[in-house]
Parts: sequence; C-alpha cells; structure tokens
Amino acid sequence: MKKTTKLYFNLNKLILVGALFTLAIFFFLLVFQNLGENSTIINTGLELRKYTVIIDAGHGGNDSGAVVDGVFEKDLNLEISEKIGKALSFYNVNVLETRTTDSLLAEESSKNKKREDLKNRVEFAKKVDSPIFVSIHMNKFPEEKYSGLQVFYSKNNVESKNLANCIQENNKFYVDDKNTRQIKKATSSIFVLDRLECPAILIECGFLSNKNELEKLKDENYQKKLAFVISNSIIEFINDLGC
Repeated sequence: MKKTTKLYFNLNKLILVGALFTLAIFFFLLVFQNLGENSTIINTGLELRKYTVIIDAGHGGNDSGAVVDGVFEKDLNLEISEKIGKALSFYNVNVLETRTTDSLLAEESSKNKKREDLKNRVEFAKKVDSPIFVSIHMNKFPEEKYSGLQVFYSKNNVESKNLANCIQENNKFYVDDKNTRQIKKATSSIFVLDRLECPAILIECGFLSNKNELEKLKDENYQKKLAFVISNSIIEFINDLGC
C-alpha cells in the first residue's frame, strides 16, 4: 500500500498522543452538536472526494436484527451510521447512506424482503464510482461474557483487509484497550461482502448481549467516539490509497 503524508489524525502511527486525542474528542463532540443538514463543509485541502464512502446501516423496518431488553439493533445501527456519515461529510468526504430511515431496501409486496434488501444494498454500491462500503451492525451471543468491536472484511478486494485492520487497531488503542479481537475474512454467509468487489467491510460494533457494552452502545457520547475513530480510520485508509 502506498504511504502518503497525512494531514489528518494519523491514528496508526500515534501522531495523536493521549492528551491531544482527548482534546480532539472534546472538539469533535462540540462540532457534532453544532452540525446541521445545512452546515458549511470545511475545505480540508485533501483529495478525499475521489472516493465515495457508503455507510450501510444494517437491518431496518420489520427486520430488527438482534433485540435485547427492548433495544433493537436496527436502531443503533442507524444512529451510529448517521454519526459516521456526518463526521465524514464534515471532512469533505463523499458519503452515501443505504438507508436514513427505519426501513428495508425492499418493496412492500416482495415475497422475500430480506433477500431483496440485501441484493439492493449490493446494487446500491455497484452503481457508485470508486465506492468504499462500510456496513454497521451489532453482535449478540447466548453468553453475556463476550464483548468487543470486531471487523469483517471482503475477500474480493485486498484493500478490504487493510481498512478492517486500520479500524480494529485504532478502536483498540483509543476506545477499548482490552479488546483482543482480530479482524476476520467474511464467509459467503455475509451476503453484501461476498458480492462486492470494492473495498468492503462489516463492523460489529459490540455485543448487545453484554449488559455493560449494551449500555455503552446506547450512550450518545460513546456512539460519537466510535464514529470519530471509524471516520478517521476511513480517512487514513483513503490517504494510503494515494488520493
């Protein structure tokens, strides 16, 4: 992968030390509170607009995903996806979202809405020039002890693994230093990653079945922190592609 000078937060090389990162988080949270749909986008001076980041909030509509204590995965997916999209847009990155409402990408009359929804997410990405596909999900397991964000990557594009690794490592360093999970190559069971040829990953942001992690994932500031790390990891990844 070609290395370039980064004008953003270079997370992997630790340009941001702990104190500076804390200040950056504080500033980022303040910015979030003041960003609206009509906010002016800053000109960063980087050629980030050669790529379009597709943020895919998993599930939706009558497909709730995992459900724990009345909390629906589909809702958390959308909340975090919107924050990632807002952060990337603030940095002048092209962003598209597969859904912005509580709905599936399928016709009401469809006999198999789930299958149609997944196909339409893939088609959505295929129609975009130079896409980078990032799908947001939550995990769940019968045992409460399991926790931690984990990134799955598509086998169809070598850059998918690099993006996954960037997010996984940065999350461990800046969000959860006890997270020992490793990135995983997606199997054919993850439909969207199996069918896409562009850089494509799926992020399981945490386990709803872990009470402590569930409370974090519901928390607005924790969601913003995740969005900050994910968005800046994506920017770092794009810079490494040689934009």
